[in-house]
Amino acid sequence: MMKMNHWIVTGAIVIAWLAVSSAWAVEGTWNGSASNSWANNGNWDGSHPSSGGNTWDAIFQTVGAGNLSNALGANHTVRSLTFNDNVDSTVQIYLRSGVGSSGNARSLTFNSNIGDATLTVASGATGGIQFRGLGNLILQDDLIIDHDGSGQMLFNRPFTGAYGITKQGAGTVFLNLGNMNQASAININDGRLSTSAAQKLNDAAPVTMTGGTLALGGNETIGSLGGSGGTVALGANRLTTGSLNSDTDFEGVISGTGSMTKTGSGTLTLSGANTYSGGTTVSAGGRLSVNGSLGNTAVTVQSGGELGGSGTIAGTVAVANGGRLSPGNSIDVLTQGATSFASGATFAYEVNSTDLDDLANAADLLVVNGNLDIAAGTLLEFNDLAAQAQAFVEDSTVFAMINYTGAWNNGLFTYNGQPLADGSRFSVGSQLWEIDYDFVGTPTEPLNFRDSYVPASGTQTFVTVTAVPEPATLVLLAAAAGLAAFTRRRW
Repeated sequence: MMKMNHWIVTGAIVIAWLAVSSAWAVEGTWNGSASNSWANNGNWDGSHPSSGGNTWDAIFQTVGAGNLSNALGANHTVRSLTFNDNVDSTVQIYLRSGVGSSGNARSLTFNSNIGDATLTVASGATGGIQFRGLGNLILQDDLIIDHDGSGQMLFNRPFTGAYGITKQGAGTVFLNLGNMNQASAININDGRLSTSAAQKLNDAAPVTMTGGTLALGGNETIGSLGGSGGTVALGANRLTTGSLNSDTDFEGVISGTGSMTKTGSGTLTLSGANTYSGGTTVSAGGRLSVNGSLGNTAVTVQSGGELGGSGTIAGTVAVANGGRLSPGNSIDVLTQGATSFASGATFAYEVNSTDLDDLANAADLLVVNGNLDIAAGTLLEFNDLAAQAQAFVEDSTVFAMINYTGAWNNGLFTYNGQPLADGSRFSVGSQLWEIDYDFVGTPTEPLNFRDSYVPASGTQTFVTVTAVPEPATLVLLAAAAGLAAFTRRRW
């Protein structure tokens, strides 16, 4: 009996769903034979807007169709808007009651009721698609713009609503006078999404890319940047990202002569081979983690910002008062150009005494291709990540903190309020370390990440720390040596 009831309920749901789907599956094809208004039912073969209920499927083709410049005439809602293969001329849709500059604003709403709304241009379409006028494009569902045609799709009017947009297909979508006012997700999977000027995307919009190109026509601010691929083409503009305070990983490429600013409290991880050459700024509160590479961009870490990662930065790095430089994403190697620390900047260094048999991977390494400038008052933060710290082997444990190829300015780190002179010692927990700012490498020292040292051959210069015995240990060793000498004399 229970099984029969199950099938009755399931069948009822299926029938109800089919009924809803059928009720919403009304479509009309534009013929434009009566006028230039969508509201004139004579312009449509099949269904027309007034018979479409809440949602309606609109289809455009240019063969045999008239009035390709047309106006909504009234507010309309569509589930899908499709431009077929034979669209070989420009189609202009005016979001107003009349074509051109005549009439009042009218809105076109995308609402699928079930699933995503769609705006599709077939691969054989060669004509351009333009949305003009005074009204808005309202999203009441997520919208998939699947543009595979060779003509450009142009939006001169803004999107509004609390739903996202996904750009797919090889075609180009161009935001001209319009913009995307919604703060919901913008996904770019293929093709090109271009902006004509500054601030066309919502400042809080999360942008996720798996392919395609986001091409900026002006300075742009977004909520976050992430995804497994694609290209952000800056041109000569600035991209600001991070206001959502979320952690994201962007594996694509940022290109151009423009700049990038990381804001917010989250972490932006750049895992791709980025080539942009303008400046990079890490502002207060968040972290930029470079696991891939940055081109010849000058990086500035402002107060409250942090730079890290396990990749390569070809340009210079300047850490301002209150900024932090922390190589790795835990313990790892970060390589960068000439580096300077301002007074009050922090160099955060980590070791791990958990496995004393794996010292090659037991401490961070910063590789500096160029000069190393340490201003007086630069802070050293030194941490052992081990849950239960062990003593490193004394005297033979030498870690490279910084490997540099240029000149050191004779500046000193400050630890626990005390400047660390060359050759001085400091304690981290129960472990005593000795710092050397101009250590010249040997075949057996330092120990960590040797394959990353520069130059690959010849003289290698480091800032190193060496594990040394605690003073109490030295006293015991001296006492033991004295006792041994006394014992020998007695014999």
